[in-house]
Amino acid sequence: MHLAKMSRSQLTEIISELKGMATHNKDMSRQLLLSRPQLPKALFQVAFF
Repeated sequence: MHLAKMSRSQLTEIISELKGMATHNKDMSRQLLLSRPQLPKALFQVAFF
């Protein structure tokens, strides 16, 4: 599913889960963000819009 089609609450939940992943498993979260270069930008946009 594309981020643009998700509700604000779904996007907030994704950000929350990624924060938890970054806290508990830094290597896994780093690999996720490196393997999907568009994801950090999309998350940034969600957080501020």
